Amino acid sequence: MSVIKTERINKIYKTKAERIVAVREVSIDIRAGEFVGIIGSSGSGKSTLMNILGCLDKPSGGKYFFENRNIANFKEGELTALRRDNIGFVFQKFNLIQTLNALENVELPLLYAKMPKKKRRQKAKTALETVGLENRINHKPYELSGGQQQRVAIARAIVGNPEIILADEPTGNLDSDSTKQIMKILKDLNKKGKTVIIITHDREIAEQTDRKIIVKNGRVDVSV
Repeated sequence: MSVIKTERINKIYKTKAERIVAVREVSIDIRAGEFVGIIGSSGSGKSTLMNILGCLDKPSGGKYFFENRNIANFKEGELTALRRDNIGFVFQKFNLIQTLNALENVELPLLYAKMPKKKRRQKAKTALETVGLENRINHKPYELSGGQQQRVAIARAIVGNPEIILADEPTGNLDSDSTKQIMKILKDLNKKGKTVIIITHDREIAEQTDRKIIVKNGRVDVSV
């Protein structure tokens, strides 16, 4: 079953001086349980495409289907609910709140969803155990290494049990050992049935996925 399907989507930004086509006629089909790498150089359009796939932005043209639902007419509240319930986001810069410890950072999505404290705390602990940080739950981000911070970010992404993990350059700020740890976690999540999509400029990272979608000049250059 397709979880994400696009049909000739475009994304156009207009300024007073110019018209920028960031994504051009992109048609892709991502099926449940796939491990997909979207690869492209800086300026290729891959980040814009990620924002569309993650329902953080809408295409200017074409169609986007999420589990066979056309999101064109979704209201902002519906898009927010779709992201909250179905997609776990992992970013290059971790995006952790420095004044909160690891457990509190992981709890945040459940807090926003108004889950009772006892239940969300247990779910956050379980998520941190999944990424091997059960002994670091009381540490704040500045007390953790970069790799550990990214593992906290992954725990936050999976705490709500989303079906899709969308990771934007998840190893971009990490050393080689931490990169291996993060990739192992993402592979293990995929083996458990999660659909994992990695956006990267690093071919070595992309080679570890099961299918590669190469983006160039806003277009899908090849999908293998």
